[in-house]
Amino acid sequence: MNKIILSIVCFFCFSLISNLAVADKPEWVEKKQAEHEARKAKKETKKELRKAEHEIKKTANTAQRKINKSEIEAKKLVKRKEKELRKAERDAKKLARKKEKELRKAEREAKKLAKRKEKELRKTERETKKLARKKKKELRETERALKQED
Repeated sequence: MNKIILSIVCFFCFSLISNLAVADKPEWVEKKQAEHEARKAKKETKKELRKAEHEIKKTANTAQRKINKSEIEAKKLVKRKEKELRKAERDAKKLARKKEKELRKAEREAKKLAKRKEKELRKTERETKKLARKKKKELRETERALKQED
């Protein structure tokens, strides 16, 4: 249905045909336009594909960052707990050494006190024996004096 623009010499015919003088586009123009539309659609599809890929990469990167952040936080938590554990172990060892030192000191004090008490006991025993001998001696002297008076 290709209509070709007709050049009509007659003015009257021209005025009658002027409304019908619109010609259809030739097939080669339609093909070019179809190719252009196809390229445009292909370009748009590629653009949407790139956009979708970008969104996927963006989402993947965000997820990876969250994973990395979680891993870092987990490592920090593990480090902090290990540090607290080492500190607790050091404190426990320090306390054990302190208690052991106090125990040795208490043992030395107890030993010293026992020696002192033993020494006092021997001294008291000596004094008691000395006093007993003195009293015996006085008793004998008193008995002798009584015998002599009789």
